[in-house]
Amino acid sequence: MRNSYTFLDGYLSWITTNTASCNVSHHKRQGGISSYTFKKLFNHMINIFVTFSDFPIKLLTNFSICMLICMIIFGGYVIARKLILNDFALGFPTLILAIGFGVGFIMLSLGIIGEYIYRINLKTTKNQIII
Repeated sequence: MRNSYTFLDGYLSWITTNTASCNVSHHKRQGGISSYTFKKLFNHMINIFVTFSDFPIKLLTNFSICMLICMIIFGGYVIARKLILNDFALGFPTLILAIGFGVGFIMLSLGIIGEYIYRINLKTTKNQIII
């Protein structure tokens, strides 16, 4: 595989579906210490998470859709309260709704672009299998 982030389990899941597992007994290290620091392991985890998962992009997209739905509900509440009670400060509801819808649409746009980039990455990486 020609990829800068090596993760054997992820590559095997792309190459074959015929996998098995076996139990292995692990013993304490006989000498020295591991060269994997917490920072290296954390960076490896982030690379695996970003390279082999679309969860962050789907989370962003779903959160933005929820935010837009909440803004629609809040907009209905603001309009109803403005018509019935007329007790909001001048311009406050408009500002909050504009910011909420703006941020929601920006996040949704980033989620859609992220989906495209993830699929491009997935397609280009899967096509580079060297046998």
